[in-house]
Amino acid sequence: MLFSNPGASVTALRVSVLLDEEAHEAGAARLLQAHALQRVRSAASSVGAVVTATRTPWGIAYTVVGPQTHFEYMAWILRQAVSEPNLDRVLAERLWSQISPSESRLDGSHASLQQITPGSVRQLWARTHRPDRMTVVASGPVTVDPIIAALKDLVGSADAGPPQRADARAVPPPDRGRPQVLRRWYGEAFLAGDPTDPHAEVLALMAGRSLRQGSQGYEAGVELWELDRTRILAVTGAAYGRNASAMTARIRGLLEETRAAITPEAAAGAAAGIRFQLLADARTPDGLVNLVGRHMDATGTPTGALDYLRRLDQVTASSLETFLATVESSGPVSAELRP
Repeated sequence: MLFSNPGASVTALRVSVLLDEEAHEAGAARLLQAHALQRVRSAASSVGAVVTATRTPWGIAYTVVGPQTHFEYMAWILRQAVSEPNLDRVLAERLWSQISPSESRLDGSHASLQQITPGSVRQLWARTHRPDRMTVVASGPVTVDPIIAALKDLVGSADAGPPQRADARAVPPPDRGRPQVLRRWYGEAFLAGDPTDPHAEVLALMAGRSLRQGSQGYEAGVELWELDRTRILAVTGAAYGRNASAMTARIRGLLEETRAAITPEAAAGAAAGIRFQLLADARTPDGLVNLVGRHMDATGTPTGALDYLRRLDQVTASSLETFLATVESSGPVSAELRP
């Protein structure tokens, strides 16, 4: 998909790769993502471009945005990002246990990460980084033909070198220390519908606002996790001993507290705030291609982002209360870490 903007001086290119990990290789995609950034980040910065690699519920999205004058060079950066990895070591760290038993966390589990080898990462790359599993979204003063020409050999071994530039040396990431639990952590999670339903985002925004009011002596927040076919509403908090009971009680009662705050005005305001933020993000070339590309990955249709905005306009206090009741019936699943 191309958003042509003849007068612009900035171009954004996004390539998304559909990717499904087997249980034994969960977390390998994170290594592909990290390795891709390590390989091309310095090269991108040399021309004032910015490159990102994002692990999504549907795969990995590689995005580069920079001056139109360096279009061919940015296309080379994308080819490098999706090319076959050359891994000489694998770093694994202990991650949060998954909250949904039916789907693997994008970061993998402690057990799966221990099994990952350079060979298994390459196998995942070979199985998934294929043209029939890729979509491209572009924005800028370009036409379709140059994009096709620049990205026609998107998948393969790493190029010998960039157009008229020397490849940048990759710098290995610093080792991370082992975390230590000093506070009591508590969290609850609920299934929150599929990624095309904006009610989850509105509910998460309202619950987060409610939680921030009156939170004293502890930290707490609301997150919306996206999986391939569903979303998870997670409420987590951390507190030292004397405030731990208050924090836990607040989290356990948050959805009921949020229900009491649902009014027509509050629901409309939250939906309008989300719509404004989505449209504001789409005002930049990289924001536009990421918004459209992400919803295209979720729905399989180029109108996915527009359909999401339309559904957002249909959120009301009544529909939000109905959605909240469905969310409550799915949980909670709770987890706790003690010092």
